Amino acid sequence: MISQFRPDMFHNVRCRMQRLGDMKFFSGWVTSFHEREVLLRLVEDTKLEPGTSFHFTVNGPDCAAGFTATLFGVHGEEHVFHIAGPMHFSPPTEEVRYCVEGVVGVLYIDGMEVEFVVGDVSKSGIGGYSYNQVERGAKCDFNIDSSFGQIRGSGEIRYCRPDPKDITRYRIGVQVSEIGRIESARWHRMIGMDHVA
Repeated sequence: MISQFRPDMFHNVRCRMQRLGDMKFFSGWVTSFHEREVLLRLVEDTKLEPGTSFHFTVNGPDCAAGFTATLFGVHGEEHVFHIAGPMHFSPPTEEVRYCVEGVVGVLYIDGMEVEFVVGDVSKSGIGGYSYNQVERGAKCDFNIDSSFGQIRGSGEIRYCRPDPKDITRYRIGVQVSEIGRIESARWHRMIGMDHVA
């Protein structure tokens, strides 16, 4: 168990936060994490008021961190939170999810090709966006053009729902069941810390 903070432990990972006033949940991507400050981009378009406090849970590859932080300010899409009190470390409560940018791919579903943009990856999943709706539960093959080369695999569509940030596209989640033998090393690099843009 890690008991000492390192700035690189939670870079570019997804976090969950709960507003202490009404207990409402939000999520975002950590863009910078220091011992007393965390910067993140929210997943949803939500207006938050400076001075509001939240409880954070951030899952990294080795551990999860829990802490309370107060919104200090907003700069463009980036929200700046000041951490109050100690950080508590525990085993991860879910697979770490990394934000990725500039990665595209194709889903092959029942003879149909569906182009999509990869938004995040985890050990067993891919999250992304497409302008085509696909059926939840459908089996699929996929081909991703990563910075490490093409990655082919197969999986299942776990969800497909309208994107609240853009009504013309859909959010798609793929549960990965198999990665090609040759592409396995590329996939492991993509879901490791060295894939961060």
